[in-house]
Amino acid sequence: MMQRPGRTWLGFGLCLSVAACTREPAAPQIAVHDVALESLVVTPAVPTAGESVRLEAMVRNVGQELETDFSVSFFRDADGDSVAEANERVGAPAWVEFLDPGGSLLVAARLDSIPLGLQSFVAVLDLEDDVSTNNVVWRGAEAVDPGLLRLHVIDVGQGDAILVEFPGGARVLVDAGDVSWNLDGTEPVFDYLVAAEATSLDGVVVTHRDQDHYGGLEALRGAGVRFETLWEGCQAPGDSTEPSLSGFDEYVAELEASGEVEVLTVARGDTLLEAGGGRLIVLNPGTSADPAECADAEDRNNESVVLRVELDPNFSALLTGDIGEDREHVLIDELDSGPLGVDVVKVPHHGSASSSTAEWVAATSPSLALVSVGEGNGHGHPAQEVLERWESAGATIARTDRDGSLLVVTDGFTFRLLQGVGP
Repeated sequence: MMQRPGRTWLGFGLCLSVAACTREPAAPQIAVHDVALESLVVTPAVPTAGESVRLEAMVRNVGQELETDFSVSFFRDADGDSVAEANERVGAPAWVEFLDPGGSLLVAARLDSIPLGLQSFVAVLDLEDDVSTNNVVWRGAEAVDPGLLRLHVIDVGQGDAILVEFPGGARVLVDAGDVSWNLDGTEPVFDYLVAAEATSLDGVVVTHRDQDHYGGLEALRGAGVRFETLWEGCQAPGDSTEPSLSGFDEYVAELEASGEVEVLTVARGDTLLEAGGGRLIVLNPGTSADPAECADAEDRNNESVVLRVELDPNFSALLTGDIGEDREHVLIDELDSGPLGVDVVKVPHHGSASSSTAEWVAATSPSLALVSVGEGNGHGHPAQEVLERWESAGATIARTDRDGSLLVVTDGFTFRLLQGVGP
């Protein structure tokens, strides 16, 4: 197909959004000769303008005969006319010598520098087969300015995992979800970090020792994600009597013994990171001096590390762990309105009815409320009255169970929300 000179009409309308540019091919049909392009992935999923991106297509022979001598070409629709032209080709065509029935392979190309803004990519299969509707697949991606702060709320099912990327490249992961929630054996945090090309981190924050917040951490490190610092809050005596927590204690001890990771206890007033005009500041817990002064094991939700994310000159967000109404009232009483009033809030405790009091919603007064929650969870999260409380206060709500992974990007003046990002 693409060997012919001139212009090749691909038959799709102009893409006006990332969603519109993301088109899966028609469902494969059984035929004698049928090779299907099943997906097109752009890595990083949200690229940085001026940097390179990798395009990767999955090709499968869903026909009944051996297929030989065909190629896959990648294009960036630079002028938005839905026409694949030679000057829009990314790299050289990927040649496939043979593909057995039922067999599949990944073919890839790399674009050295992606322009700013919405992009439309297409993979085209150069093969005359019985079901030509499977020979083209689109993928949209939006390249953002390198000077932006990015706040990723990763869809991990019932749990929390939030990646904060500062201008200049500093990265901190706040919680790591729980791999046991994913019965299909997938590791969504690792997959997301790989897609974001963020497997090297400056640090990890464990907001508190509940498994849906720390459970994926050991698997991440085992899979090659590296970080320099592990931060956690005040831990109560006796927490380690629980088997899962005992295992986590052993893991933390191994990190300390390795000498590769510094393990630090944090408290209000600590600044964990300053980079690119941004800061990561601890608002909770209030003390780390003496474990005997910490809350008991049953109250570790309220001892969650609460973080204020800032980017100059005027953007801020709150990452709230699983704090409940008691700690919300404490923070309102002990802090003036400045640290709590923000643009974006990660809703406490997955939208539990035991959090997000009217006073907390009023004190934080965000424009955007993000809920990290698992579809079909058995806890009733998020509670309807909680959602109504945030909405009544003027906040737009986005949820990982309905909207997929969420990404807030900001230049410090304004911010935008992108939904359904990542793998």
